[in-house]
Amino acid sequence: MEQTRARLDIKIPKTNEEFIYDLYGFGEEPLSKGNITLDCRARKPKDYTLQITNPYRGKKLQYLVKSDIPNFKG
Repeated sequence: MEQTRARLDIKIPKTNEEFIYDLYGFGEEPLSKGNITLDCRARKPKDYTLQITNPYRGKKLQYLVKSDIPNFKG
């Protein structure tokens, strides 16, 4: 099991609000193959298709993305 840390900064210049999240994760096999950075604008939906390898051949697999960021869906 691999442990990692990250920091997510969300800044809103118009209101001078800043939200800082310290993220901690424990990776199990299969581990990450890299990072994805998306440039997004508030109130402008953005679609992104992510290619995911299914490590269980012949079995259907469903992933669920969770976040404590308000209105985040995945």
